[in-house]
Amino acid sequence: MSAPPTPPAEKKKKGKENFWFLLPRPQGADEARRLVLARIVLVKSSDFIQDTQLLKTRI
Repeated sequence: MSAPPTPPAEKKKKGKENFWFLLPRPQGADEARRLVLARIVLVKSSDFIQDTQLLKTRI
């Protein structure tokens, strides 16, 4: 009794790659992403500081 035959290896399907990473990024895209992230962090931290100050005045 012999072992069953091994299944054939899957061929890589062309066009099924994650093409999003293959697209060229527009100039300044990385800097714009950093600026948006920095703006979000600043807004959230200022909201936190305001909430903390509000809590201190209530005590």
